[in-house]
Amino acid sequence: MVAQRRLLIWFYIFFMFYFQYEIFAQERIRIPATPELQEQKLQILVYVFGTTVEQGWFRVPDNTNLAQLIPLVGETEYSKLSDVIITRYEFPDSAGTANASSDKSAYNMKKYLKNEAKTPPPLLKPGDIIYIRKNKWWTWTKISAILRDIAFVVTSYFIIREYIEE
Repeated sequence: MVAQRRLLIWFYIFFMFYFQYEIFAQERIRIPATPELQEQKLQILVYVFGTTVEQGWFRVPDNTNLAQLIPLVGETEYSKLSDVIITRYEFPDSAGTANASSDKSAYNMKKYLKNEAKTPPPLLKPGDIIYIRKNKWWTWTKISAILRDIAFVVTSYFIIREYIEE
């Protein structure tokens, strides 16, 4: 009886650790690049970060808009496409003495994808920084992961306490 209970405890602990990574694994959606982006054109560098499959500097053709960039970086199920932030820095010419200034703007890609947007996606310029925020689903998955871990510790404590008392 004691050996069976001990085996049951180890079996329970093993599967709790195994399933916490399998059940809550993040699936990523990868959309291939469009053919017009494959052509040889003048290229610019833009920086992308946030909830994307790939982050960092991307070399894209000139006259690429935000809608063409999103498939290149790959959105995830946690990407909040309704609030994509573009930061654009304006640098003075070499003769100017003014400091660089920045311009932040937000674009709703979700409306554009549903054909509800009134304006087309903005064209990217060299040095643009694009930030794709996390959506509410990301917050709920993190909260549920914390609650899952707490439940695991509490359940393990009571199982071990019951085992020791016998």
